[in-house]
Amino acid sequence: MADWYVNLDGERGPFSGAKLKALADAGKISRDTPVRKNSDGDWVVAEKVKGLFAEESPPPPMPKPEGQPEPPTPELSTKQNARHTASSKMLIAGLCGGILVVGVLAVGLTNLLSGPQKDSVEGSAQNTPKKVDPVATFKQFAETLQVKLPDDFRNDWTLSYDVKKTDSVISPLTGEVTLRANMSPSKGQILIGLAYVFAYAWQDDEWVLKSALIHQEFANRDGTSETVTDPLESNKRNYDLFMPLIVDIN
Repeated sequence: MADWYVNLDGERGPFSGAKLKALADAGKISRDTPVRKNSDGDWVVAEKVKGLFAEESPPPPMPKPEGQPEPPTPELSTKQNARHTASSKMLIAGLCGGILVVGVLAVGLTNLLSGPQKDSVEGSAQNTPKKVDPVATFKQFAETLQVKLPDDFRNDWTLSYDVKKTDSVISPLTGEVTLRANMSPSKGQILIGLAYVFAYAWQDDEWVLKSALIHQEFANRDGTSETVTDPLESNKRNYDLFMPLIVDIN
């Protein structure tokens, strides 16, 4: 027994042949309603199904030449109906695609004639990073550091700085800030020199602190002297004083 499917705002079925006939008699499906036999059959209009609707009085048949076979009466849609449906879909898709292309071209032409948008130009200018002068940045940092030092350091110490070029691609510049004590020599004095030296390197468009050292120069009894270098961490008081200042360079 064949199963029949009906397309009424979506596929309905399966229906038996008797149920399909009852739907046609009740006017639920018309002669133009798409139907198909079994789930893999071709969709055809319902009037193509033999016996589903009352036969209309055909016109008088034309005389046929003798010996010509009578064409078979189709029970379902022929392949020509399927090709006709596919051609209609392709025509509709082509028309929609043409309308879309025309719309895109119209928008593009409008934007071209109107020129660049002001907001876009201003936004591009704002996003362009400013070029940083590393030497000027380091000089400003050193001068600011001198102002931030406590009074006893500003009065009794000398601050100097220097920037040098290097052959390194990673760090093309180095900077050094030196804070040296103004010590007056006196007889029997052991500590005759004291300096804090902060070394920096210019990397990735910013100054990076590389080291913070204490240089202490001591006098020996034989008249010679020697310098002892320690990291700033060895002097907690001055470490806590300098660290917030020397890292705030950029």
